[in-house]
Formats: sequence, C-alpha cells, structure tokens
Amino acid sequence: VFKKEEAKKEEKGMTLIDEILKPYEAKSLLEQLGREPTSAELAMVSAMWSEHCSYKHSLYFLKTLPRHSPRLLAGMGENAGILKIRSDLAIAFKIESHNHPSAVMPYQGAATGAGGILRDIFTMGARPVALMDSLHFDLDDPLGWAQFEGALEGIADYGNCMGIPTMGGQVEMAPYFRGNPLVNAFCLGVLDPKKMVLSSTAEKGDLLLYFGNPTGRDGLEGAIFASLELSEKTRERKSAVQMADPFMGKIIMEASLELVEKGLVKAMQDMGAAGLTCSSSEMALKSQLGVVVNLDNVPTRTPGMTAEELLLSESQERMAAAISPDKKEEVEKILEKYPLQFSWIGHFTDSKNMEVFFQQNQVSSIPLDILLEGCPKKDFSHLEIKIPRPFELEKSFSSPGKSNPIDLEEALSLYQRLTHLQEKSWVYEQFDYGVTLHPIGTMKNSRFLLHFFEENLSLALSMQSRSLWMSKDAYYGTLATLALCLRRSIALGAYPLGITNCMNFPSPEKEKNILDFGKTVQALKDFCEGLEIPVTGGNVSFYNETPTSEILPTPVFVTVGESIYLEPPPKWQKNNLLVGIGQWSWKQSELAIWQQILPFYEKEQAIPWKELDFEIPLIQILEEKRLAKVLLKYLGQYPKLWLMEIGRGGLYKRAFENIEKELDIHLDCPPSMTELDFLFGEGPFAYLLALPKDLQEILPSLKKAFPEIPFLEIGEIQEGRGRIFLENKELPYPSKGFDKNKSIP
Repeated sequence: VFKKEEAKKEEKGMTLIDEILKPYEAKSLLEQLGREPTSAELAMVSAMWSEHCSYKHSLYFLKTLPRHSPRLLAGMGENAGILKIRSDLAIAFKIESHNHPSAVMPYQGAATGAGGILRDIFTMGARPVALMDSLHFDLDDPLGWAQFEGALEGIADYGNCMGIPTMGGQVEMAPYFRGNPLVNAFCLGVLDPKKMVLSSTAEKGDLLLYFGNPTGRDGLEGAIFASLELSEKTRERKSAVQMADPFMGKIIMEASLELVEKGLVKAMQDMGAAGLTCSSSEMALKSQLGVVVNLDNVPTRTPGMTAEELLLSESQERMAAAISPDKKEEVEKILEKYPLQFSWIGHFTDSKNMEVFFQQNQVSSIPLDILLEGCPKKDFSHLEIKIPRPFELEKSFSSPGKSNPIDLEEALSLYQRLTHLQEKSWVYEQFDYGVTLHPIGTMKNSRFLLHFFEENLSLALSMQSRSLWMSKDAYYGTLATLALCLRRSIALGAYPLGITNCMNFPSPEKEKNILDFGKTVQALKDFCEGLEIPVTGGNVSFYNETPTSEILPTPVFVTVGESIYLEPPPKWQKNNLLVGIGQWSWKQSELAIWQQILPFYEKEQAIPWKELDFEIPLIQILEEKRLAKVLLKYLGQYPKLWLMEIGRGGLYKRAFENIEKELDIHLDCPPSMTELDFLFGEGPFAYLLALPKDLQEILPSLKKAFPEIPFLEIGEIQEGRGRIFLENKELPYPSKGFDKNKSIP
C-alpha cells in the first residue's frame, strides 16, 4: 500500500506523503493496525503523524510547562487558551506560525495565517478583537523584501476585511532569515465564560456539521509541507499553500458566534492543518468517542476529488461542529441566513474509530488512538540539557573574537543602518488600527492598550523575541527575552496573567537544535513558575531552514495582563526627573552584536557565532518579579509616574520615541557607564522612570528597597523643541523611518 498509490498521488498532486513516514514509523503503523492501511488511512496518518500535527519531537519538553492557574479555563490542547477576567468576562488568545507558506506565496501564506488564528479564537466561542504579528525577514535580499511586502499586505487585507484591528507587533530584519522568513500571528478575543466552546464536549449521537467554503485542492498536504525543510522540491508545492477568503471568514465568524450565542453547538473545530481529518478526529477522540464521516456529503468546488484529497484539503474558511440531532432544524434556519454552504456529513459514535465512506464504499476504519496518538514520540531522556551556571556563562562572554571599540559617532551611524530599529509608521499605517475598538496610546512608542468601555477594562499585550541572544545560549537568551516581556507589561500597568508562545526553530533532527529547544522550554518553565503564571498554549514551528542555511532559534512570546490604566498612560512633562534603573551595558545590546556581524554579511561569509564578543543580560527571576510588583504598585499609587522598559535600541530609541515637540531632554551620562552603555545599552532590571517634581521623594525608598539595583538620576525634561541633548550636545534624530526604499546593508 505504501507504493501502489504512488502514481495516483502524483497524478492528483499529492506528492509529499512518502516524505513524512520514516521506516520505523511505517513499521509501527503496521504493528498497531495489525493489517495494511488503506490508501485513505495512510494519507490521514501521514498528516496526523507529521511534526506539525503530532509534536513528536517537542512534546517531551512541552509537557513540563506550567499550566495551572485559578483563572485558566482552557489551555494547552485546545484551540486557544482562555483566562477568566471576571465572572462574566474571559479572554481567549494564542499565537501561531505560518512560515513555510509565507516563504512560498507570501500574500496567501500570511493572509491564511491571520485567518487561521482568527478561527482558533472564535472556535472557542470568543469574538476576536485584536491581532498582532511578529515578522522576520531578510530585507537585504530583493526576494526577502518582496516576501515582506506580500506578507504585510496579506495580513492587512485579511484583518481589515474582517474588521479586526492589528494593534501592533514587531518587525525584525536580518540576513539569517534569507529564504526562511517567519510570519507569526497572534489574536485575542473576548467571551462570556459560560458560553465557552471546547473541542472535547461532543456526545454520542451528535451530528457532524460542515459549514463555510466548499472544499478544493488548495492547501493539499499543508501540515506535511510545514514539517519539511524548505528545499527546491517543497517550494514547488504551491498547492500546499491555502488560499484566503476574508469575506467568507467574516461570514463564518458571525455564523459561528450566533450558533454559540444560542447554545446550539456542543463542540467545534476549524478545518485548519490536516483539514477534515484533524477537525473531526480530534473532536471525537477528545470526547472519548468515534466518528463516521461520509465524504459524498462534503461540498466541493473541484470535480473529481479523491477521498485522500477531501480528507487532507486545507481549503480555508471551513468549520466542523458537533450538533445535537434535536437542534438540527434550528441550526439550519440560522445558517440559511448566511451566504455559505453547509452539510451534515456524519455523526459521532462510541466506536473509538474514524470510519470514512466515499462513493458508497468504506475507505477507513482506523482507531482514533492510532491516528492521533500512535505516532512514536521522541524520548530525549538520554540527552543532558545542561544549563550553565551564571559564572560559567560569564566566562564565555570573554570570547576570542573581540569586538573593535567604536566611538559614539560610529555607534549612531550603525544605528541608522539597522532598519528594524527605525520608526515603522509605513508598516502600521497599512492596518486599520482601532477599528471596532478604542485603543489607548499609539503604536509609535509601543505604549498602547486595548480598552473596553462597557467592561471598564484595559488589557496590555507584550510581544518579544530576540534571536541574536539565542546564538550565545538558548536558556539565558530565553530568560532575557521573557524579562523584556515582563517589563513591557509592567510599563503598561499590568502584571501578566498568562503567556503564549511560538517556537521557531530549525530541524529538530539535529542534536544541537533539539538541545536549544529543550533549553528554551526549560527557561520558559522556570520563568513562568517564578512569576506564577500559566503557559496557556502556543505553537512549534520546526524545519525553518533550507539546504544551505537555517534560522537562529527565534521563540516569540506574548503576555496578556489587565492594566491599571483606563485612560492613556501619562506622558513626559516639563521638569520631570529621568531615572535609569538597572546597569545598562553596550556589550549586552543588539548594536554590539550587529557591529560584529555586519562585516561578515557584507563579504557573504559565515558568521562565527561562538566567537562573537557580547553578553546576554543575566536574569534573576524572583528579583525581576519583586521589582516589577513594586514598580506596578507605585504606578497605581501615583498616576503621574511614567515608566518604560529599556530594550532593543536602548535609551536612545526610547527617548526619541517618546519626546514631545514642545519639550527637550537633557541627559547626563553617569560615571559608571560609557556613552555607548548609556545610550544603547541593555541589561537586567532595565527601565526608564520619569518622576514629576512633587514625587521625587519616592526615589530614596526605591533605592532602599533594592540596594543591589542602580537607580541613577540621568537627566531632566525641560521646555524646548523636541530635541535630546547629551552633556549639552544635541543628538541626531534617528533615520526618518522604515520605508520600502531602504534596507539594511
């Protein structure tokens, strides 16, 4: 059976199946089944045993993550995490990747990524209210720039057509994303917790409802495609990329939410990765049931589709739901109001099997535990995930490849060359920012909140990733990235309630990469246990590589918290005292790394990552938490306080992002720092605090509470014309901004 369908698959466009099942997996499948699989069963198993669906390399580590909280209503294993805010209000949120499709067809890949994450949210019964995105491209490469523009347009078009605002995110440009762009999409929705819909609550006898777009041959083998290296062969498989239809997306969202509002849905899944196979089988297995599917009842838009194609198509904007038989007529009346197709394609049984019928013949009767849980999972107990002690890591900071010292003028020139540090209004202006919502703040300085007037609620979203730090050590690089997430959330007036993540890595079949992945998960576990917050779910994207290159590990984290600010956070005022918190260091900054790697790129040479002379900020989790809670308490007590984390681009970036045109900033570099440390440095506990004159007496109490952390008076704000001075010398403005005529060298 592993060979006899090869010609038919080639003819119909399904060519990736044979690349997924390894010989030992094929042997395991035969042993578990006790017979040869049918062609349809083999197709289903190939998709569900792919890395994308089975998590066979990552589950060993992910199952250790903290997932308990009194607020957590749904977590890992569901379509999205749900946290309870109040008795009548909850939030659903998640981040997903759509990297491979965006590399091959950027517009459609990114648009369908946005559509997929939106469906994950309203599948839970939540109304999506905000999108964010994390985009990583090589803009030195003409193809990279074209991919970036296409992905940006795809996300904007889908969100704008759906009426869902893109609230912000991050853009990172680096040549190591050449051929391996990353497109990660985040969505948040709100719901009444009493109307939450899970995928595990179907009952025997419930009907299986299909509604949305008809099924075509687009998106064939998408889950398999996402589990392979981006080679020339896989890049040619454009049929594995789904096609977006945001107008139908809006229709099925409203139809789904109406069905939920009226209590007509028992369980629901969107037809994402592995299409009908995954959606129907997961609902059945999670509900401890079996399912019967009649493919002859599936609406199609392409004639002559085979059973395998109907089962694995990932045509977009399609939903599957479990409906009680006595609600069938009421459901039909609702769906008939919408311009969509629907059909009753099966029912749930107690067989624990997935029975599939096509052209009046049974083509599958596979046990669901084999289909969904039978894939041999990797056991990495033999690997030693060694976390270096801080003093051991500090030894590696003094690497043989020393960075050449540069002066302030050269550092400013370097900053101007790095496009991803520049102002990004050209990016943000493509999104309908604030449609359907009343955001507080602006994207310009990252000080924005989601505000809900009726609920008297503001939510703070903090998204961070720092791939360059990961090249030195994945554990400490992850901790430093998570600390930035925490500090951004605190600056927005919120202690995180939960965190979601998207783990972007190269092939897990290489020991170095799986060790880095294990270190990353361990750091996430340690950080979240220290902060006492749950990991609500996320996504793993492996195989972000080509035959000639691979990405640096790039985990993306998003925290969500309830903010104290129901009005815009304070701005800088005349006579504010500026206080730098933490010890900032040039060697811990992103610019210090770029100073060393740019010459290699210009010469198109390999980068000796282990020889680079830079440091990762060493994070003390519990002390970061204690400082965060104290600062948050002060923000609540003193509404005039202004706080922001010091991150990528250092004080220089933060100052120019927040300066008002009627003010000037006068900075004085402390004796303990160089000018490079002061303007561009990063480090543990790094915040910038602005104190009005009448509140400057709180500074001694902060110093007393944290004697080991520097609180340095570094300048003041005066009346002026939007200028920034260092030791009475005016600093140049950063480049006017991010535009499509500029790329990094």
